[in-house]
Amino acid sequence: MFDTLPGVGDEQRLMVGSWPRGTYGPLAKIQPHRAAAYLTEADRDTGAVIARIINLDTLSYPKFNMHPRDTVYWWVGKRHGEMVSIFFSSYPGARPWVSNLEIDYHPSRPYYQPIARWIWSDRDELAWGTCDGGRCCRSAGIAIR
Repeated sequence: MFDTLPGVGDEQRLMVGSWPRGTYGPLAKIQPHRAAAYLTEADRDTGAVIARIINLDTLSYPKFNMHPRDTVYWWVGKRHGEMVSIFFSSYPGARPWVSNLEIDYHPSRPYYQPIARWIWSDRDELAWGTCDGGRCCRSAGIAIR
């Protein structure tokens, strides 16, 4: 269901706080769902899990809804007519975390296999992944209403 091959996912310590005063947080993996590159726009808009995040640490990370030693599923789709990310934690009692979703369109449809990565921004980390063959999705993991 999720691709664990080297190079298609990512693993790193996530930043807590903002650069340059931030500190290292939990060690986390992000792995793409094997179907993520093969979804259609309609599949994605209806809603689909595109990746999972595995917290390998005992530290929690509020962004992306990560609790200690947790597995979080990154769902993208429409909610109240707006495209959003929802991070579903498997931690007992955790509620879904609704976050932003930015979608980039690539007319040449470059994604022939699913990919998921942590992306550095000047202020923090972003989750990035293929969300259909011609688009990639990213989220800052910050809660929205």
